[in-house]
Amino acid sequence: GVLQRHHLEQVLESLGLPFGAVAEFLDEVGVNGHGIDCRTFLSKVFQQEPKRTLSLPKSVVEAGGIQAWNAKHDEIRQLKGMLSGMCKAKTVEEALSEAKAIMSLGHDIWTYAYMRRLFDRCPDVFYAMLAAQPSTLLPAVYTPAVGEACQKFGKMPMYRRGCYLCIADRGNFKEVL
Repeated sequence: GVLQRHHLEQVLESLGLPFGAVAEFLDEVGVNGHGIDCRTFLSKVFQQEPKRTLSLPKSVVEAGGIQAWNAKHDEIRQLKGMLSGMCKAKTVEEALSEAKAIMSLGHDIWTYAYMRRLFDRCPDVFYAMLAAQPSTLLPAVYTPAVGEACQKFGKMPMYRRGCYLCIADRGNFKEVL
């Protein structure tokens, strides 16, 4: 169906966004006076880069944002494609099956990367899966895998999530947040 601009304005304003910000956002994603197809609108919304560049790693900002970072590095682009191909689960059971298959390789960094992709795709399944089998999955998303993930952070695909603070931000945490 087609979403009319005035309806989108009403919904976004009811969420507490000021009119000026709503109008600017709708212009950015290409909603004109005739409205926009629902699928096109959602696709454009989810492709938006965060405007708060201070909350991104400096190297990602310098590359031009998350999408540019992932596209700039051949290895990261390949990994992102591989992880997207591996992460097809829509249910907790399917996700557990996929994660256990990856875990059978014996290296938690792959499971960690899979779980990051799953969180980006479907946070509800991610959390439900962790709750279903915490003793199996926490080592892959926390200690010890997170240590290796920190060491390889710049070699992994970046997803829109969280806020990144570095030691150079000391004294500016409020501005970054």
